[in-house]
Amino acid sequence: MTKNISGDISKDFFKKLLYIGAAFCWLYITLYFIPSTHSWIDVWIFLTLIYAIAISLVAFYFHKKGFESKDPQDGYNYTMLTTTVRLFASIGFLAIYFVIVKKNLEIFISNFFILYFVFTLFEIKTFMYNLRAHSKKEQEENGSKNY
Repeated sequence: MTKNISGDISKDFFKKLLYIGAAFCWLYITLYFIPSTHSWIDVWIFLTLIYAIAISLVAFYFHKKGFESKDPQDGYNYTMLTTTVRLFASIGFLAIYFVIVKKNLEIFISNFFILYFVFTLFEIKTFMYNLRAHSKKEQEENGSKNY
């Protein structure tokens, strides 16, 4: 039964990730072609969007391993690993941009952090919702009640 739950979590996560990625693509393309808002968008925004989606997929992989583990401590360990990987990958991504491009830093940083926070909130909301569903299914399987 756990594999079904894991499969449901995967399908739900990928579907929502696709929707949020498509929504940001549409938003950025729209804002880019409106002359008054063109200056709000950095030229490298699509690379940043690809980075945000990729780091979300890495986070999903580690969270899923934590969900599937039999040891409850592994869930915490994988969550901390995800946080650490996200932090260092973001620092590295920003450092590479600062070294290579060195232009429009304010616009790039604001675009980067908008994507960073939106995708982080998306992951938290998705995992918390799925964690509740996962816990409820396990309680039903074990016949235990939540007091």
